[in-house]
Amino acid sequence: MASLLRRAHSYVAPTDTVDHLVIGGGVVGMAIARELAKIAPTFVIERNENTGMETSNRGSWVVHSGIYYPEEAHKTKLCIRGRQLLYKYCLANDVPHRKVGKLIIATSGEQVAHLDKLHEKGKRLGIPLQMLSGAEARELEPDLSPNCQGALHSPETGIVDGRKLIDALHADVIAAAERYPGGGGEVLTNHRVVRIDRHASETSSSKRGKEHQQYVVQIQTGANPSDNMSNGETSAVLAKCVINAAGLSAHHIMSHLRPPDDPQPIHYCKGSYFAYQGEGAKHVRRLLYPCPDPDFAGLGTHLTMNLDGNIRFGPDTEWLKAPNDAIQASESDWWQEHLAPTESRMAEAIQAVKTYLPNVVDSGFSPDYAGIRPKLKPEGQAADDFSITHPYPNFINLLGIESPGLTSSLAIAEYVRDLVKREVWGLGRSHGKVISGAGRLDEQASAWA
Repeated sequence: MASLLRRAHSYVAPTDTVDHLVIGGGVVGMAIARELAKIAPTFVIERNENTGMETSNRGSWVVHSGIYYPEEAHKTKLCIRGRQLLYKYCLANDVPHRKVGKLIIATSGEQVAHLDKLHEKGKRLGIPLQMLSGAEARELEPDLSPNCQGALHSPETGIVDGRKLIDALHADVIAAAERYPGGGGEVLTNHRVVRIDRHASETSSSKRGKEHQQYVVQIQTGANPSDNMSNGETSAVLAKCVINAAGLSAHHIMSHLRPPDDPQPIHYCKGSYFAYQGEGAKHVRRLLYPCPDPDFAGLGTHLTMNLDGNIRFGPDTEWLKAPNDAIQASESDWWQEHLAPTESRMAEAIQAVKTYLPNVVDSGFSPDYAGIRPKLKPEGQAADDFSITHPYPNFINLLGIESPGLTSSLAIAEYVRDLVKREVWGLGRSHGKVISGAGRLDEQASAWA
């Protein structure tokens, strides 16, 4: 798609300059912008009418503990740090949240053994966890199946109002100019990136050296995607540093800088959620998760709740096949046609739920909503770590930021902030050095089994 957009949009000279340009206004993009706006002027480019309207708005809004992933993975380290930062941020900014706790349910001896391993890992990582017998688990949650042979209790797991969290981050970005000398932030919604060009500037007076890679980022507003983005108002900005946090479109942004015959691959996994009202779950007070599958495409069809106590089950795992997005730019958003929950999969989800809550009734389930998760590996391959790379000078790339992305968001922001300060503005400025990339989890796949 990137090559098609370049043909549709001729080069436009920039009319403004910004130190940091963050592409994508989801919870991760807004958290990054919040940190960078403290340092220097920062723009956020978000293609939707509001921030946080895609993956961030269609998840479980669970604050995870960080026990599922290999110990050295970003998903572990950033989740643990992010959970601590998130609870502190919510308290300081009146973002509604609650530590409700979670039980991970084992219904076989093999699953109990897996939970024992998770428990031992939690001890090493300093995560508060408690291993329970089946009887102890049913004492806490009487609706659990008599087949429950054990459970891992995570008291630090919680829920958060994701919409209020994103709004609070948005407000922080806008207020940065008043709070931090030299800082500043602006969030442009209904704006879409349609072209990125490298721009080498001479900055002989700069402590960063004579050659400093910058980027001319062409932005369009009011365009119609069905017309290959060829209409609408176009402008361009010269960005000293670009952070690609575009989520489901991050691979398209990256492809603007890659050779046309080497596009950035990505895969999409849909998860449907089903609301529930009825018998068999009326006594539930905690989040309930089945013991996860070894490939970790998802965490199983689990019970979550919102802050009003309304119960929903999900997400399930439904891999989507993308069309050939080289045909026309409008197909880059093909996944939006899949945002309704897949009702035909509800019966399968009900059977999964009944393995740990056997008395739920089929009539109590109804389709609720669905979300799409960006995956770096296709169906059948072990899940990947977050990919946070510095592939080109002054261009930071984030790919595959799925769960536990919301929990990790503030820690990811710290990580990217330090990376920018060290590799972009500092003496250790990178010339295409990869700081951390996808594939880390493949090396430790046995730890997931």
